Amino acid sequence: MDPTGLSLMAISATSIALRRYSDMSRDDVPAFPAHRIDGPPRASAIERLRMSGLRVRSLVDVGRQAISRRLGRFAAGLGLELHAQVSLAGIIEAPGDPAVEAILRGRRLDYVLSDEYGVPLCGIALVSGPGPAYRDSVCQHALALVGLPLVTVSVRADWAETRARLTAALNLEPPAANDRMPIIVREALPMHV
Repeated sequence: MDPTGLSLMAISATSIALRRYSDMSRDDVPAFPAHRIDGPPRASAIERLRMSGLRVRSLVDVGRQAISRRLGRFAAGLGLELHAQVSLAGIIEAPGDPAVEAILRGRRLDYVLSDEYGVPLCGIALVSGPGPAYRDSVCQHALALVGLPLVTVSVRADWAETRARLTAALNLEPPAANDRMPIIVREALPMHV
């Protein structure tokens, strides 16, 4: 409906209400619509959760399990922590700016590498196509403003490519093979999605 029609309907409804109240004496109580009094009570958030049939969902979907193992292997080799599905608001704050806080809450990084104390070192965006999406550029700009890199890794990337991208972004020596992180030949094969 056009704005003019909506305005006319609002004026009409207001005039009807004013006429009803002007016809009432001072002792009359206006009648509320029946659905406000006799209707079912609104369900609380807890009750809605209980009725919805919630299920646990995996943080990593099936097509990204191989790259997730490679990222975990990289982090373990350097004593770093790997966090999945992290909101930008979880690692960046914008005190006094609720609009920016809302933008940060609405964006997620696929992974974040942090040191042993939980200080973020870089964000990781997984892509299945030729390059990053608009969502990734927003994350990249936010991270760049606080001095953190965003590493874009293809889900089809092998161990060597994943390790090279991360070590270049973090300016670190690549992790060596050791007892905790042996070289596994099948992991070096490209992943097929």
